[in-house]
Amino acid sequence: MPSASANRKQSTKFKGEAATGNALARLFTDDLSDVEWVEIANRLSEVLELPDMTTRKGLKKLHANFPEVHQRLNEVLRHSKKTHDAKVMGGLVGIFAKMCSVDTILQDQILEAGFLKQAMEFLEIPVTRTLTLRALATITNYPGKQCMGELLRYLPTFLRIMKEEPIEPSVAGLCTAIISHTVRASQFSDVQKHVDVSTMTTLVLSCLRNPEITDYTVDHAISLLDRVADNDPKGRDVEALKTFFVALLRSSDPMRRIKAFRSVSHLSLYHTPVASRKSKDEPKVEKSTVGAFALVAPFQKRVLPPDLQQVINNYGKDRCECAVTSRSSSNFVAAYVQHSLHPDHFVLGRTLSREILESEFALPELMCDCCARPRHSSTAATQHWEESLPECVSALRSRGNGGQGDPSDLDLADILEAQQLLLQRKYVDATNLAQKGLERNPDLAYLYYASAFDSNWADKLRCSKKGLRCRILSPWLKRRFLRSACMAAMGLGMDETKIPDPDERAALFMSAYEDSKVLLVETPPDSMHLHEDVGQYILLRLLFDGPDMPVDLGPLEDALEKLRINDKIMTMLGRPISNLTQVNCTRDIITSLHSQAATEWSEVIERLDRVFQPWEEDRITLTKPTGDDHELAKWLVRFEEDRFIKDHPCKISPRRKILTVEKLEMFQCSWCHRISAVLRKCGRCGTTRYCDSDCQKRDWKARHKLQCNDDIAPTLIPVAD
Repeated sequence: MPSASANRKQSTKFKGEAATGNALARLFTDDLSDVEWVEIANRLSEVLELPDMTTRKGLKKLHANFPEVHQRLNEVLRHSKKTHDAKVMGGLVGIFAKMCSVDTILQDQILEAGFLKQAMEFLEIPVTRTLTLRALATITNYPGKQCMGELLRYLPTFLRIMKEEPIEPSVAGLCTAIISHTVRASQFSDVQKHVDVSTMTTLVLSCLRNPEITDYTVDHAISLLDRVADNDPKGRDVEALKTFFVALLRSSDPMRRIKAFRSVSHLSLYHTPVASRKSKDEPKVEKSTVGAFALVAPFQKRVLPPDLQQVINNYGKDRCECAVTSRSSSNFVAAYVQHSLHPDHFVLGRTLSREILESEFALPELMCDCCARPRHSSTAATQHWEESLPECVSALRSRGNGGQGDPSDLDLADILEAQQLLLQRKYVDATNLAQKGLERNPDLAYLYYASAFDSNWADKLRCSKKGLRCRILSPWLKRRFLRSACMAAMGLGMDETKIPDPDERAALFMSAYEDSKVLLVETPPDSMHLHEDVGQYILLRLLFDGPDMPVDLGPLEDALEKLRINDKIMTMLGRPISNLTQVNCTRDIITSLHSQAATEWSEVIERLDRVFQPWEEDRITLTKPTGDDHELAKWLVRFEEDRFIKDHPCKISPRRKILTVEKLEMFQCSWCHRISAVLRKCGRCGTTRYCDSDCQKRDWKARHKLQCNDDIAPTLIPVAD
């Protein structure tokens, strides 16, 4: 048999249809049974005089002569079908895939010409099935405008192939990848028109149980199932979907645990009673306004059982939330009574501002302390307290600016006005006021609270971390900052679109975990927020412990007991805690299904951990492809690598080493401990890192000037990569 090189030499360059026919005749009379797919594709490209697609000049030529090129390819295709030559069909698939991969405009033209319909025919031929799937998977990595819309119509075909028994692991993995790419790039309502999502979900989950499953399959399956968890009611009702994501929290791969955590959070939004939601598709996130007397009256009238009273005493009765709120409400009443006898808005303003700092729950209106109803009287003391706030603010500002009062009166005026704006839900005005006040006094904790109240995750994290560094910080504000910082860090860590660097996301979760451990100790047993605080700790503990967490959740028993005690206390006080919040629902799903999930998916998770690989290798892993398609796989990958490097410029370490204290310190501001990838280090010593100049100045004043023993003026310089 003549060699491949000999065949290439015999191939004549041709112009016109006659030459084309002669060259094709020679090509089809050759014995191609032992020739690799790449060799066939290269020989076809040479015979058909296709331009070099690796150069800009070649691509321009291909665009200019596309109708002629496509006609030649179709002629070869018709002849290969007529002669049932699967090898040539496979070579054509490779050429089409290559053209689609290097240029999305070419891809649109090829799809318009009916390539997908032809590809579906090749899927029915056993010899070309894997090759065709690999080509389609390559194309869907970088789709043009029409690709995903066209592929949606063929999703049932890929699902049918996945149902076939026995199915090769590579075929299952490629089908999963194509479906995942298509579903994630399409409107989910369009996906639902073409496939039954619950059937698709069940098939993908069954595929994950294959003993020969690969990382390639797993990562695409997780992405697909995460999309289902966030969008489709039928898919979310598949019990195995919930147990799989809960079981994935036991993986040794931290990044997969983070993905599982995010997916369970999506599921939790929809596991609330329908009657509790605003609409069918919009789950309700509970935000309750708590009045002081709603807590105080039951606290003063009802006697707790001895076991609950013991818990209160162990924490410190005077430090408990109800006791603090009770004192604050009494002081509010006394201040208004005093004001009714001796009207003085300056004195009233000072009292109100200081009480706001002492208690989280501001008094919306003066209420009767025996029945918790508004008082009815014509005296000034019984008017709505909000009506007197503007006059109190004006009195404090006039004294502070006039020099007659204490300089801190301006701070108290800002606190009082910010509280009023928050009660009126004028969050933008409250933020603007807080920013102006912080320019005057950057150590005023309450203004960081007002600024973070309705901000995005990044701003909430920044304000909370800076607030925690204030010198004077009341207990409830400290807990509020810890809670906000924890939730904001978790929210940012789960969003890989905003935080693409896995190391930075891991540092965010580490920061949240450290804050949650402090909250677990400091939150009072009668707190309205204890369920949220303990819930965050449980979720983060599961995320960090991973496979080290016992199936029975023994190490979490103390935290779960705190929840049970809080339930009893709040029920006694007539304020039962709702589990409609996302944190509570996520925690309930995981703790209730943890044992079942670990048993059901243990073998699968262990198998995934055994084939664990660093992230940068996962992108092209199909685990040792065999047969003629191996070389073509590498051939196609060459056209993906440049794009991949452009889209994923950061190189990271193996994922097992991501969640460490060292990573946390690398991304942590030395003053406020906020997580950021763009910290700037001290220009004198180079050891401390700061997120902005404000943190650098405050740290310098507080401590760093004693540690930084250089005579050079302190500056900030970028941290080297």
